[in-house]
Amino acid sequence: CFRENSKLQEEMYIIVKSVNGEIPGFYGIGIKRKKFISSQMKNKVLILKNKYDPLKVFNRGVIID
Repeated sequence: CFRENSKLQEEMYIIVKSVNGEIPGFYGIGIKRKKFISSQMKNKVLILKNKYDPLKVFNRGVIID
């Protein structure tokens, strides 16, 4: 719908976040949407990451720093 990294795309994410919405990703959230993810979602990812990747080998810094 929007071109990658367009100002309109960022504005849409800000609006969605302002109404307590989530930014879904068809193939995951990824680095580009990281700043728009709620702290609740980050906590859920952190729990899963600690459970399945305790050595923190995979995707360092993608969603959880």
